[in-house]
Amino acid sequence: MALNYDKKKDSMANSKGKVLVGMSGGVDSSVAALLLQRMGYEVIGVTLQLWREDKVSGELSESGVAGERNIDFSAAEDAKRVAEKLGIPHYVLDFGEIFRTCVVDRFLSEYLHGRTPNPCVVCNRYVKWEALLKKAGELGADYIATGHYARIIKLRNGRFSLGMSKGAIKDQTYALYDLTQEQLSRTLMPLGQYDKDEVRAIAAEANLPVANKPDSQEICFIPDHDYGAFIEREVMRCAGCRACPPAGNFVTKDGTILGRHKGIIHYTIGQRRGLGLPMGRHVYVTEIRPDTNEVVVGEGEDVFSRGLICSGLNFMSVEDLEPGSSRRLFAKIRYRHKGEWCRATRCGKDCIRVEFEKPVRAVTPGQALVFYEARSEGDSVRGEGESKTGGAVQGEGGAGHSPETGSAQGNGGPGEDEVAGLYEAGRGAGHNPGKDSLEREQGLSDNTDYGFAGNVGDSCRNGDERELAIDEFQVFGGGVIDSAI
Repeated sequence: MALNYDKKKDSMANSKGKVLVGMSGGVDSSVAALLLQRMGYEVIGVTLQLWREDKVSGELSESGVAGERNIDFSAAEDAKRVAEKLGIPHYVLDFGEIFRTCVVDRFLSEYLHGRTPNPCVVCNRYVKWEALLKKAGELGADYIATGHYARIIKLRNGRFSLGMSKGAIKDQTYALYDLTQEQLSRTLMPLGQYDKDEVRAIAAEANLPVANKPDSQEICFIPDHDYGAFIEREVMRCAGCRACPPAGNFVTKDGTILGRHKGIIHYTIGQRRGLGLPMGRHVYVTEIRPDTNEVVVGEGEDVFSRGLICSGLNFMSVEDLEPGSSRRLFAKIRYRHKGEWCRATRCGKDCIRVEFEKPVRAVTPGQALVFYEARSEGDSVRGEGESKTGGAVQGEGGAGHSPETGSAQGNGGPGEDEVAGLYEAGRGAGHNPGKDSLEREQGLSDNTDYGFAGNVGDSCRNGDERELAIDEFQVFGGGVIDSAI
């Protein structure tokens, strides 16, 4: 759809500014648009078409947009209906080509090298935010906004960070740690002070047509969760990808052969189910060796690590961590990890060594490691609301004054319920763990390692100090896990 919005036409001369909202067609991004409109912003809705696969043959059209049978238009149609209800402009933008190059091809390459990537982290920074900011410039918008459950924090040192949302279960800061200072400075997130039930209540009160729409619970380009089949099918289209690794050996740490595996793309660290080894007891994947095409298995205790090495660093609350210096921080090694206190030491130009105070389970190369620290007095939260029932909202508030947005993925703008950790759930062809997380795939109980710092993640003790509520934490920075130590 052509972008023919008239920049000169100003129907909201007294607005707080113009904001471009990524609308996925779900309830979170729809309520984000509603709240920003109530705050006094001039709102423009944009839906990003990211992945278009032929539902019958699995083939992409030559243009990447093709005929209607190749595209699921439901997300864009739902977003359009919400935009019409709110009386705001709405556009659908095609970013399928850059999504394939930046996200899908990289996803394939990482799996082929025995790593478990975070496609949503990459998509957020290099596709969604860059796409929305570019279009915001074209339309003369001051900000972009999404429906993510997080908060934009303006720090006293002049930098921006992400504060955790009200509820641990929906907090999405983990998937956003790689955003740049420029991106954060132009972003609004109005859902951070709400939980999901409150967001749905606001949508229902406003009679939004998506108030009862179910949350998406999958990566947008693998809706059936069959990663092995997807990789095998797509690797032939990836110009920079090598062939899928063949079947190989399951081995112990010392190299003793235990049996045959189906190919390393079907396994992830900590996996117990689907190994097919007649061991007479539970064994777990402890290492993947792409160079020798081996999958190492061991006992439950072998999955725990005291530390790790990470690279690909991005800092939020500070400009950098000086070489040789260290900080005590709280860290999450995957989306649903409850988190653990650690000592982070800069050990190279783009490298941090992490030593946990308690062993952590299933340190997985390719996954994001996100560091958190306690928020400071005097930092401000951008775009918070005075009323949780959808009333008027003021601009920037004090550190104790919460708000912001939650959003998700799907095929639209920063999508609904972006679950940047669900792809951790397994790799195998024919292996469909549904919405279960990696922890459940690995055979853990539902209340283990699930949520932030506890069964429901309500608070976390700062060493010997008082317990901190999760919304008192902000992102310090993060990187990509290279190896356990």
